[in-house]
Amino acid sequence: MIDLADFLIAVLTDFKDDSLTAQITFLGFLFGGFFAAFALAWKLISRRGRVAAQERDDLRDELATERDLTKALRKEIASLKETEPGAVLARLRADLDAGKEEKAREAAGALLAKTAAAQGLAHGLLSEAALGYGEARLETALAHAWAAHAALPQDDEARARLAGVEARAEAAKATPESPERAEERRIHRLIAENGADAQALFDAGEAEFRKGWYLTAAAILERALALVSAVEGEEGPNALRLRMRIAQAALVGGRIERGARLVAPLPACCESVLGATARETFWAKVLVADAAMRQGRDGEAAKGLRAMLPLQSIALGSEDWGVLTTRFHLAKALIGSGEPAEAIAELTKLMPLKEKVKGADHGDTLATRGVLARAQITLGRAAEAEAALSALLPVSERIRGAEHPETLKARRELSRARLALGRAAEAERELAALLPVWERVAGAEHPSTLINRYLLARARLDLGRVGEAEAELAALLPVLERVEGAERPHTLMTRARLAEAVLAQGRAAEAAGALAALAEPAARVWSATNDEPGFIALLRAEAAAALGDEQAAAGFAAEAESRFAGLDEGHVWRRRLAAFRARGA
Repeated sequence: MIDLADFLIAVLTDFKDDSLTAQITFLGFLFGGFFAAFALAWKLISRRGRVAAQERDDLRDELATERDLTKALRKEIASLKETEPGAVLARLRADLDAGKEEKAREAAGALLAKTAAAQGLAHGLLSEAALGYGEARLETALAHAWAAHAALPQDDEARARLAGVEARAEAAKATPESPERAEERRIHRLIAENGADAQALFDAGEAEFRKGWYLTAAAILERALALVSAVEGEEGPNALRLRMRIAQAALVGGRIERGARLVAPLPACCESVLGATARETFWAKVLVADAAMRQGRDGEAAKGLRAMLPLQSIALGSEDWGVLTTRFHLAKALIGSGEPAEAIAELTKLMPLKEKVKGADHGDTLATRGVLARAQITLGRAAEAEAALSALLPVSERIRGAEHPETLKARRELSRARLALGRAAEAERELAALLPVWERVAGAEHPSTLINRYLLARARLDLGRVGEAEAELAALLPVLERVEGAERPHTLMTRARLAEAVLAQGRAAEAAGALAALAEPAARVWSATNDEPGFIALLRAEAAAALGDEQAAAGFAAEAESRFAGLDEGHVWRRRLAAFRARGA
């Protein structure tokens, strides 16, 4: 500042010594500079003022808009409060209690008029949703269709929907209730009775499972799962247990592909949540093996169960029920993979342990007796199997009931044993009586029903009713291909028996072609220890002999003999091979 003052003093001192012209020029520059600075400052201040004014105006506009929005929202909230169900109900009751019935009716009419479009749409959607459940929900669908029409009496879609639902309801009244519809109604009633109580739903589902109503059990347990998952998530401990039970119900209920999909992720989930040695983790792996067996992959199932069993025995104990269940499923896998002798040895050791742990009349103990008899039939010990099944059947009827699936299986396997013993007429009568029971209990396309149809056709073939057997096998084959798959054991054996029926009617060339086409899929489906390819080879030998090709017949007979080496001498296939060789000699 001192330097600036000194500078100004020096300039003014020099200024007074300058000429008048210089002084005037200096003053002009000085005042011009001040004026320019003032003008610039004024311009900046004015522009800032205009910006501030514009911002003020914008703010006023925003505040006005917000005030308008606030008013509109308050008005909408007030309107919503007026139509809120609880508030409407309170006003209507107050008016009715005060004797203002006319006012209450007017308010009710105004409310219905205001919400008519929404009500019509909502009832229409609910009506269509109810129709999706089939005839069991027709009454509900009809009620919603009427409500939609009442809300929108001039709406063409509502009128058409009501007419369609009424037509279906009238048709349903004129038609006797099918078993499927009755079961649907029963499921809905059970779920409705147990409401939102997950434990009650679980208990109801378990009761249905024990009675053999597996798909009903699955439907009820799925409702319980939804409730449990809402609390602990789909991978909570209880949710995992429910998911396993639902998958098991689907498998034994004949929904094999669905059961396999449901169970596939469960071992990893259980191991992650509960641990590698948890009981649930082992059970999930058993269910995966069960799904593999039902899909025709018995060898794969046996390998997985063998690998798991040592660790499970250490973790749970050798006589733990879970370990015994794993051994039971391993024995079933051994039968399917062509090792019935090993399966019999395992089941024979398993029986006293199951009787000790659960009792002789426990359902799983009875199931073990049934599978042991099945293994005996497979190995050719049909007389032993018949005696065992004859003793098992009355116990199963007493403990489980005459129409429980396991009781029906015992009756079916008893007929299979009698077929193997050459008592085809007796087996045919029993299987014919059993078929409608299977269709009612399990459904027309359940694997057990289809096996019964196969055995019935086989019995009629053995009785010489060849044309009848051929027709039944030809009708059964496409169903098996669709339900179980083209390259599954039962499907291939049905094709083989169909070729046998054709051969029995003298159409050797046709039979030979059909049997030749079976060679490759049979090699893919069955292992080297299975006997079924031996039976196909035996049929090819018979077809070749009928065509006069003795060399081919001898080759196929030798193949059959090598496949039958593990069968007992009394097995029906070994007897048939011996008879074929005797005819050739």
